[in-house]
Amino acid sequence: MSDDVFNKLTEKMKSPNSKYLLSILRKTITPEEGELLLELPAPSAELAKKLHKKEGVIINNIASLLKRGLLMESSQGLTLARDPISLHDTSLSTFPELSDPEVNKIWKEWYETEWSKEASTRWIGTEGPLIRLIPTTKSLNYFTRNSSAEIFPYEDPQKIIQMAKVLAVGDCPCRRMMANCDHPLDVCLYLDDRAEFALSRPSARKLSVDEALAVLDLSEELGLVNFVFNKISPLLSMCHCCSEACVPINSAMKYGTLYKQLAKTRFQAEVNEDACTGCQLCLRRCQFGAITMETIPGTKKKLKAHIDIEKCWGCGQCIQKCKPQAISLKLIRPSTYIPSGKTQDSETSMM
Repeated sequence: MSDDVFNKLTEKMKSPNSKYLLSILRKTITPEEGELLLELPAPSAELAKKLHKKEGVIINNIASLLKRGLLMESSQGLTLARDPISLHDTSLSTFPELSDPEVNKIWKEWYETEWSKEASTRWIGTEGPLIRLIPTTKSLNYFTRNSSAEIFPYEDPQKIIQMAKVLAVGDCPCRRMMANCDHPLDVCLYLDDRAEFALSRPSARKLSVDEALAVLDLSEELGLVNFVFNKISPLLSMCHCCSEACVPINSAMKYGTLYKQLAKTRFQAEVNEDACTGCQLCLRRCQFGAITMETIPGTKKKLKAHIDIEKCWGCGQCIQKCKPQAISLKLIRPSTYIPSGKTQDSETSMM
């Protein structure tokens, strides 16, 4: 009977009979909880009658599943995650004491053997990438000092935070699964409705604006890139990622879908060769391999940074540590580049 329950759950999550998902579910929930998950969404009174349990027991079970990241919101109410990626995001972003290291290893093995290919097309929408980079605060500050061009609130990480009514921070599910970098876990920012849901589980800490800006500042200082969903509003989350541990970026780079999956900013980095000292700090900070050090003609040792414009995503990380300010952002895309309103695709889970 228990195997039947778990197999039905994998079918409901669009991964029928996946050995990895079956293993994760068996280690994460009981067969009784599985039967409850198969019936959701539904009112607790109706569930109690159908499953022959007291309504109070049902309510407590749902609260436990929610806390452990095994439920997500839907227009009909709380329900089982719609697919493995959604389950990954909700279950691995919960508090550390509720995250089983053995389960995390199964997630990683699944990602490395099968799931990364599926993930490499997850954020490709019918009209373009579903996620978008936004420049670092410091790079935007440099830009505005030397340009009168308008920077829109939805491409400025500080403004996005300042406009939110509710803010929270949670652990990065990708980084917890990958376990292959030294960057901090608790840098995923949730805003407004998404923050309210994360706090209700609870799987996040509520933040003031200043505290959220401090998370942003730390993330940018450490070389992480900022990304949001590719739309003007509502922006309900902001990730701070690296190419080693971020599922959308890592999978897309692995399978050559980065241009389809991740939208560039409206900017492009450019180098002032006269000011460049060849220190190579920018080279070490670029997540996309867009920077090389090239010998200046007529010299043997003098190196200058060179930007491959095809590989530049305009994140601004190369500017963060450039003491001579030899690198700056150049605005190359119009305001219409960023989709207005909500994208045509429903917002997929990530963060």
